[in-house]
Amino acid sequence: EEFVKNQKKAKKVLAKAINKGKKGELDDALEMLNKVIELDSTYAKAYYNRAFAQREKFNNKAAIKDYTKAIELDSLYLAAYYYRGLTYADESDNRAAIDDFSFVISHDSLNADAYYYRGIARYFLLEIHLAIEDFSQAISIDSTYSDAYYNRALALSRIGDFNGAIADYSSAIQYNPFDADFYNNRGNVHYTQK
Repeated sequence: EEFVKNQKKAKKVLAKAINKGKKGELDDALEMLNKVIELDSTYAKAYYNRAFAQREKFNNKAAIKDYTKAIELDSLYLAAYYYRGLTYADESDNRAAIDDFSFVISHDSLNADAYYYRGIARYFLLEIHLAIEDFSQAISIDSTYSDAYYNRALALSRIGDFNGAIADYSSAIQYNPFDADFYNNRGNVHYTQK
């Protein structure tokens, strides 16, 4: 009975903590999330939200620990895998990031962002062809994904496919005409090609 009472209270405090977090009051949110976890240490959503707040404060190690705890409590918590993957990537642990994004993709094959960020991690590991495959997959899910075109263009340039890179920079510009890097990089490829 006490446990059920604590669970109900934990849910109420969690809702307040999320609102604090949305307002940017991260220290207050973290304090409340600690209270939620005190009330119910099996509440995966509390660890997930505390991790999210930690990540916002650039406490990546603490965030990874909390995302991991959320996953231990709920092995199919895809958002926890996704954001832990982003946090691993922030820490330059690209192998771990790839594992998390791959898990998300295996359960949600239409998650364009998971493909995109896995592509980024693969690009940093110089797995260029695999990165291109991931960017292509993201684009096939969302044909307006300008950053996926842009990063695929970078990867295509690396393997010497300059025509493909120019086409992708042009697509990136079509969907986001306000990013100067897109124009600059396309210009550099034109310059390389004389």
